[in-house]
Amino acid sequence: MGSLTVKDGNQINFLMNLDQRNQQWQMTLYNDRETMVYDQVRVDGDSLWIALAPYDAVIKAKYSSGTLQGVYHKEDLNRSTPFSAVYGSSRDEDPTTSASINVDGSWKAAFFPKPDVVDIAQADLEQVGTKVRGTVRTPTGDYRYLSGLVFGDSLRLSTFDGAHPYLFLAKYTDRGLEGQFYYENHMQTPFLWSRDDAFSLDLWMEQHPSIASELPVEFSFKDTEGRGVNYPDAVWNGKVMVLQVMGSWCPNCLDETKFLIDYLANNPNPDLAVIALSVEYAPTEERAWQRLKNLKSRFSIPYPVTLAQFGTSDKVKAQTILPFIGEIKSYPTMVILDKQGKVFEVHSGFDGPATGEAHQRFKADFDRKIKELLSRD
Repeated sequence: MGSLTVKDGNQINFLMNLDQRNQQWQMTLYNDRETMVYDQVRVDGDSLWIALAPYDAVIKAKYSSGTLQGVYHKEDLNRSTPFSAVYGSSRDEDPTTSASINVDGSWKAAFFPKPDVVDIAQADLEQVGTKVRGTVRTPTGDYRYLSGLVFGDSLRLSTFDGAHPYLFLAKYTDRGLEGQFYYENHMQTPFLWSRDDAFSLDLWMEQHPSIASELPVEFSFKDTEGRGVNYPDAVWNGKVMVLQVMGSWCPNCLDETKFLIDYLANNPNPDLAVIALSVEYAPTEERAWQRLKNLKSRFSIPYPVTLAQFGTSDKVKAQTILPFIGEIKSYPTMVILDKQGKVFEVHSGFDGPATGEAHQRFKADFDRKIKELLSRD
């Protein structure tokens, strides 16, 4: 079992397995309903180094007496979280205390990152006995696969997919579930989740839509092969275009990328094209290209992956580079263009597979819109 220590000494526990195949070490990470294999592993004496590609994260540890001790390190951000792992142990099962609350269902989620700032989201949970799984949907994406336990009047949920260690600790009060959200060991945010039958994140997002500007769609970037990718250009004439504003460091972006790869494979059409416009916070252009080439190769992305910005993931700066997007609210942001090169829709965030029905709705809606645009002259 692996463990990351966040603020207040709290721990995110997760299942991991290290083994050697064909003289090459690999780590398998088990995160509720998903399994990830990281094959860039180096063992040197008592030292272990695991690259969590394509993310900008590594695990560095030393082995002694059945225990690994080290750090989970974000290289480009120069941020570390204490890491440990114990050989032969597994994630705790049911706690000795039974559940006295039922958290099954949807909750209106309010996060308070700063005084006078409230971020709205929706927590969708499934409880069986003391075990809980689910996710948190936000206007900018989801918190992927969460799992944990209810014990007494308390809730514990966590996830670790290689990119984002998340931990939610809460107690049930007369206001709802009140607690703290931890991200790595550098951030802690209070939250309140309340029962509200009138609340729907989808409706809330409809009331706060992303709006495209009236500026023409224009950009010129290089892709991972060193080729210029320009818009407008004759090669894109008469095509329905999907512009994916994303980053290699972003799990929601990777979920969207996998979706687009699958969609293109199952719906081949010469009049449909996708271009990724990547925003990288890698400190140098060389490092940014390294991240993108790794991403492109690892997932066999069939469409151009370009570098739009490096050195920061600041959305305001990205918007100045891509002014035809009225507002970049999140990564990813999807811009759909019709055959005349006009913006048909700007879509913020991505409902990934952890969101269940929301993910299925997105896929059906995307398919309907693309087919409608392809059918037009």
